[in-house]
Amino acid sequence: MKNRIALCLSVCLCLGGGLRADTRWTGARSNLWSDPANWTNGVPNADQKAQFANASAPECILDIAGAQARQLAVGDNSGGRLRLVAGNLTVMDWSIIGYAQANAGEQAGHLVVEGGVLNCQARLYIGFQGEGNLTVDKDGVVNVYNQASGIGQEKTGNGNLYLKGGTMNLWAGGSSLNLYTGKAHIDFSGGTLTLTNTAQNRDNLNRAI
Repeated sequence: MKNRIALCLSVCLCLGGGLRADTRWTGARSNLWSDPANWTNGVPNADQKAQFANASAPECILDIAGAQARQLAVGDNSGGRLRLVAGNLTVMDWSIIGYAQANAGEQAGHLVVEGGVLNCQARLYIGFQGEGNLTVDKDGVVNVYNQASGIGQEKTGNGNLYLKGGTMNLWAGGSSLNLYTGKAHIDFSGGTLTLTNTAQNRDNLNRAI
């Protein structure tokens, strides 16, 4: 029995050792996503949450193709800023801009996609419990697959979507754009927004613009 227990512990420890902790943006050496020195636990991969939770840290610039994260939190209690100018970033699970109530004003979350591609494989929340701002401009592309995009999720949420150029594609079907109990605003001054032509989507779009 002792041998069996020891073997079980050994297997569990080996499995645990293979996991990587989430990683937080510091911008300690530069503003480039691709530099491991700018993160608390290395450049994010598909098994890690990428956190932007330091309003005093420099804006992060995505500069590579094939970037990945398990989850993306831009503004998580403290503020955060991420800008895509080239390459692509794929997020396997949720993406949230303005995660917590503390994210407001100078502590808000800001995500700008003015080049490259952001692929959200699950839900995208703009203003979950705090203030979140998503700007799509120039040649930027945002794709949201499988689940809906939500603006102003909780009662304290304040979500702002600025479409100035580029393309935003909401592929989740009939309820691909949801407005919740918080504040929701869409500033549509350019670019292209693609979503299914349903009464719910039209109503939500008209309410937010």
